[in-house]
This record gives sequence, C-alpha cells and structure tokens, in this order.
Amino acid sequence: VTITVTSAVLVSLDITPKDTSLAAGRNANLVVTAVYSDGTSRVVTGEAIWTNRSPAVATVSQGGLINALAIGSAVIVASLAGISAEVTITVTSAVLVSLDITPKNISIPLGLSDRVNATGTYSNNRVEVVTEQVEWRSDNVAIVDFVNGPISKGIISARAQGMTAVRASLGNITATINVMVGP
Repeated sequence: VTITVTSAVLVSLDITPKDTSLAAGRNANLVVTAVYSDGTSRVVTGEAIWTNRSPAVATVSQGGLINALAIGSAVIVASLAGISAEVTITVTSAVLVSLDITPKNISIPLGLSDRVNATGTYSNNRVEVVTEQVEWRSDNVAIVDFVNGPISKGIISARAQGMTAVRASLGNITATINVMVGP
C-alpha cells in the first residue's frame, strides 16, 4: 500500500469584519483568513489581491485598508490562488467629528453683547458653519447668557463681571471657550 501525503490546499477565504457600514471619510481594516484542506487557517491579508467594484464609493489598499469616499455600496473582493471572498461596504453620510468656536476666549464689556460662531468638521474633512444648528449654553448664566432667538443664535449677552465657559453642542460633540466680562 502506497500512501501519498500532499500539502494542504487552500479551500476558502474569509474576510472580517463582514459587511461593514462606514461614514464617508472614515476607514477600516479588513482581514483575510485562508482556510486549508487540513483544517488549518492563517491570516493572508497582505498576500491577497484586493479589488473593488465601486471605486467612487470606497477605495481598498493592497493591505485591506478601506477608505469610505461617497454614499453608496462597494463590493470589495480578496483573491488568493484562485479563491475569492467578498464583502459589501456601505458608505453613509459623513458624521460630525469636531466643533470649533470662534473667536476663542473673548472679553465683553458689562452690558454689551458679542457674537460667536461654531464650525463643524465632518468625517470627510468638510468644514461647515453650524452656528444656527448647535445648542449654546453658558456655565454661569448670571455672568453671560445667550440670546437664542430664531436669528440670534451665538449672541452672548454680558450680565455680570466675571469669567465663565460657554459651550456649543451638536449631538454628542461639544466645544468650549472662556468668556470674560469686564467693566
């Protein structure tokens, strides 16, 4: 009886994470695992050939790094030794990643008002004025408060001498500056 031992052969590829959703401007790493006929497996992310059926929606590097570009879906394929696996990447709207208030730390004479503005930076690097969308808040309304009418968002009214922080919030993102009220 002759027994022939052969090397294990590649039988499948597995990409993780499975179908993924990313906001425009965000990225994620995909990992490819090769499964062999003897039941063993190993990570082959760097060896796989990556292709993308929707490059306007997302890009993929040869190391499996996905960059979400525009709203839509992209099918990402990893191939090795004639075996392929694919995942679908869904790209959603860009998300707010930071807020900025200008001017920075300001001084307002008692009894007067000044205006501050808020800008938001999104995951796709777009910067947008969001003064009217944020919720304005003073840490001490006895010193300064906001006149939050329909066309007056961002106007600070100086009520008493002192210093306090004011905050702009949109969703779970907040920015803070200090406001000094002088004589």
